[in-house]
Amino acid sequence: MAAAADRDLFRGLGEDLIAHLAGQIGSVERLLALVIAQGKAIRARDVRGVVQAVGLIQAELSRREAFEAQRQALLERAAALTGVPVRALTLSAIARHLPAGLGERARTRAAELKGMVGQLEREHAINKALMAVELAFLDHLLGALQPAAPSAYNAAGAATEGQPPAEDLHLLDVEV
Repeated sequence: MAAAADRDLFRGLGEDLIAHLAGQIGSVERLLALVIAQGKAIRARDVRGVVQAVGLIQAELSRREAFEAQRQALLERAAALTGVPVRALTLSAIARHLPAGLGERARTRAAELKGMVGQLEREHAINKALMAVELAFLDHLLGALQPAAPSAYNAAGAATEGQPPAEDLHLLDVEV
């Protein structure tokens, strides 16, 4: 009787784990679509599009906080069922206890999620590089407009001291 109860507990854990991974995959798919759209906006120098994408990305990242809480609860549940400390748990260790079909589905979903996260990281890195190029151009342009003026920001991005008064700045009205 205890073995049947354990099987039911592990089946429930496995089903919840698969549902959690499906939710994670959906979230990463949304993030990936937003990061790709952001990259297109950066390339098109569409400032509004970039800002809009950043807002949507931040909203999705906020929603992901719930996934982290859910993940932690699943780990604690798995630790209690397996007797393995949370910090030592791996998907493989959990999957060994799940019914065969659920364990394999969990492994497949986790591999899919890992691949998508890798793609997301690559797209984000590309966007960072594109933004760095655009900002370097803007810095060069502003320096060309007033070459004797001290830089407004240092290499770390912090504001520098001794900036000229606002009335001494030369402004350029351009349309983007």
